[in-house]
Amino acid sequence: MINVLISGGGRTGHLYTVLLKKIPGVNVFWHTRKAEIIKRVMPESGISLVSDSNVIAVGKPDRISENIEDLIPETEVVIFTQTSNGRPEVIEKFAKNLPSDKKIYIGAIPACSGFDWLLNKYLKDKKNVVVWGLRGVPATSPTMDVGKSVDFGGFKDKLYLGFGENTTDIQKYETVGILKILFPQETIILNSFLEMTLSPLGFIHPCVLYANMGPYSQWDGKPFKERFRWWRDLSELSAYFLTKCDEEQQKIISSIENLISKDLSGAGTLHGKLVDQYNSLIDDPRTLMSTFRTCTAFQSYVPMIKQSSGDGYLFKMDHAGIHEDVYFGMPIVIELANRMNIDVPFLKEIYEWSKEFLGGEKPSSLEYFPTNWPYGN
Repeated sequence: MINVLISGGGRTGHLYTVLLKKIPGVNVFWHTRKAEIIKRVMPESGISLVSDSNVIAVGKPDRISENIEDLIPETEVVIFTQTSNGRPEVIEKFAKNLPSDKKIYIGAIPACSGFDWLLNKYLKDKKNVVVWGLRGVPATSPTMDVGKSVDFGGFKDKLYLGFGENTTDIQKYETVGILKILFPQETIILNSFLEMTLSPLGFIHPCVLYANMGPYSQWDGKPFKERFRWWRDLSELSAYFLTKCDEEQQKIISSIENLISKDLSGAGTLHGKLVDQYNSLIDDPRTLMSTFRTCTAFQSYVPMIKQSSGDGYLFKMDHAGIHEDVYFGMPIVIELANRMNIDVPFLKEIYEWSKEFLGGEKPSSLEYFPTNWPYGN
């Protein structure tokens, strides 16, 4: 048996609670702040996995708790699925309760926002920990009904796996063996965790917000008449800002490659990454815009709240996903650019606007970003 602890009660947490329970020999322990709600509403049979309005699988966690320390003693593999801004507090508590008498494989999907540096802050002296991460989520889910059902968007065609800096070849071999059981897709091993930190994900949601609500948009500050989707409704202006930010990030990647003498091509370009990982789900992969708009995996709506008067929708300002990008994805990339003396005007402009839009400075990934990088951790 493999005892897997899934931390996070969002769409990915729901999705992989069901998917992993389908695998023979896998026990699923689920840590989420929503544990009591889920226990109350979850059907006896478990959570339904839904595709095209049809239930294709049902899964029920072996254990569920809002206290991660209750689930740690029997755990062998940990998968953090919550947004990056929700991880520091959980990982700090996890580290305080980590046993020292057995090996534990600790990873994240996706392992973005300097996940390895975050773990290093709390687990630096733990010799029994193997750090791993996937560059993205193995499968997508556009919507969920907490504790009851989760919609299945589709599997990625291939996965990219990275390891912590001091992982031995034997530890990598062991981890790959475990993850092949949990995630069936073709898996490519990355050269560096930086290829996940620099994966073009941290700026994508702010770019769309900036295009739709920023100074170059047509938004008048009033409620939107209709909800719109992040990617299926992508505008030309959004695609332009995405392209410009991606170009700037490629400059950062190239400079770091020269500095550390390591191939970081696994980070990929935004368009290339999408086509590579979602190829079978894309109808028209010719351009970045057509790729986003015709990928069946991308169905999620921009988070909005309907006005009490019924007159339109306003952006949900406390949405965890956009806070993840603005306070945990973009700060590291921009700090890397600053330390490398690379000019990134689009990234900085969109970052500063997004921070102001969301209410100013807040805790960020810079709190665990190594102060002496690139000369050490």
